[in-house]
Amino acid sequence: MSKSKPIFNPRLYSVAALALLAGGFLLAWWPLCLLGLLVAAAAGQYVAALCIGLLLDLWYGAPVGSLHWLQAPLTLLSIILCALHYYLSAFVRGTDSGRL
Repeated sequence: MSKSKPIFNPRLYSVAALALLAGGFLLAWWPLCLLGLLVAAAAGQYVAALCIGLLLDLWYGAPVGSLHWLQAPLTLLSIILCALHYYLSAFVRGTDSGRL
């Protein structure tokens, strides 16, 4: 019996992330938009994640209240998620399978 290789197509994850973003916009449900941002960052699609973060910040605007000093929170979240993915994937690639 042959083992099938998992399909990892980066464009497929970008399209899925943008579809979640569009669905969140159409349904006016922001957690679906954040899920699209998370999918793009977790798949390593950094440009798509940053674009989604910028679009979400343009759509929802700057926060009000005590967090008014934070002008682009979703863009900053996308940068943090992309950096986290980059460093964690570098850590996992650099570890020995015997240590895990």
